[in-house]
Amino acid sequence: ADQPITLRGVGQTIGELLNQVLQPLRLEVVDEGQGFRLSRLGAQREKQATYRVDDLLPTGARDATPMVELLATLLPELPARIDADGASLQVSGPAAAHMKVAILCERLRKARKLGPRSRYPEPLLQVKPSLATLDTVLQRTTTFSFVEFTPLAEIVDHWERTTGVTILVDWASLADNDLRPSTTLACSVNDRPWGEALDSTLAELNLAWRAVDPSTLQITTKPAAKAMQTIEFYPVATPEDASRFQRELATLGAANTVYDRPSQTVLVRGTITTHRHAWQIASELAE
Repeated sequence: ADQPITLRGVGQTIGELLNQVLQPLRLEVVDEGQGFRLSRLGAQREKQATYRVDDLLPTGARDATPMVELLATLLPELPARIDADGASLQVSGPAAAHMKVAILCERLRKARKLGPRSRYPEPLLQVKPSLATLDTVLQRTTTFSFVEFTPLAEIVDHWERTTGVTILVDWASLADNDLRPSTTLACSVNDRPWGEALDSTLAELNLAWRAVDPSTLQITTKPAAKAMQTIEFYPVATPEDASRFQRELATLGAANTVYDRPSQTVLVRGTITTHRHAWQIASELAE
């Protein structure tokens, strides 16, 4: 994000110019009609590859079927075929799907304190609940008042400075609600926790926030938020706690869960609402 760039071109589209800069970074521009999206270069290219997962299997096991089942539970909509081949996974599908499989396996290795088997940056492999760190900020009380109509972008900047949390805004989705950085609004909150303050203010605009990582929030539309499915790792002390965690979460709505005994975590795939419930249950079990 801090790398300076220089654009030079004659008779070229903006997309062509951007791709010249992005290709060395293995990124490309995807034209989505009303805007651009950055994507990994060749993300849709079909490929086949084998991934060794013997370290993720029970000691001495030579059948990767348990990993195939785990991936099917946590990545049910993955547009790829995954088969067990001895202690390895055979994956056929778009490069983007291969990346999701590889990252989830690396996250599992990190949670189990195993060595990595890829060059994916270790700091980006998240194995702690996003709300674990953010919850401290979200429980702090705040008071703010924008009596005069103020651009939405300025209000978000104020929230970011005050909380110390990075706040990303999904402006492409907000445009569906006719909301832009320059859209003005008036809002106020008096002595309420940040989580409640954000919920009440954003709800008026049919917006929601979600945890991206332990130091980042994203603001998007409610429909977009409901469509997002992410995977989080929740620590549990015992198999009995894991069973209780999974039972209680199941009563609150649809969620895909897998208990990973070696790392003493429950892996949860779900929406922002699911993860808020999951964090609450995990916190209660830890008391």
